Amino acid sequence: RAGSLTALGLRKCGLSDATTAVLGGALAHPGAHLRTLNLGSNDVGNEGAVALGESLGRSPTLRVLDLRDNQVGDQGVTALAEGLVRSKTLAELNLASNRVGNQGAAALAEGLKRSETLTKLNLGDNRVGDQGAHALGTSLQHSEALAELNLKRNRKVGSATKQALLALPGISTRLVFD
Repeated sequence: RAGSLTALGLRKCGLSDATTAVLGGALAHPGAHLRTLNLGSNDVGNEGAVALGESLGRSPTLRVLDLRDNQVGDQGVTALAEGLVRSKTLAELNLASNRVGNQGAAALAEGLKRSETLTKLNLGDNRVGDQGAHALGTSLQHSEALAELNLKRNRKVGSATKQALLALPGISTRLVFD
């Protein structure tokens, strides 16, 4: 459709959870054509992520969601993981430089097992530890869609865990640690 908005970049705009909730509602509108939403480097926290997660399953076109460099923690990521399962279009999710810990990573791992569309997940520079990394790694044995999982700069992921994940059988996903 001519004149339809397909990409929206609102990086470094000082967006809050309340503003993000409004955007989440717009994503779910049946007439929405948005394919890429960049909300990086704002003040989006758990409440905003919950609103986006609730909208993911109803968004008819969103393929890329960039939430890097925000304040999203485990609660928000859990809602995003639930939305990921319902989404029929989301291919890339960037959560680098947030506050994602083991609980959020485990929720994403469960979402990855059931997601048919997500091909790229960036969790670099978060608070994921061995437990969360292991949950994500083992979920890859059940995920056919995910092509790349980025866990760079998660200092709590030990070298033994990295080696064990790289040695898991039956995984075609590219694992990025360094």
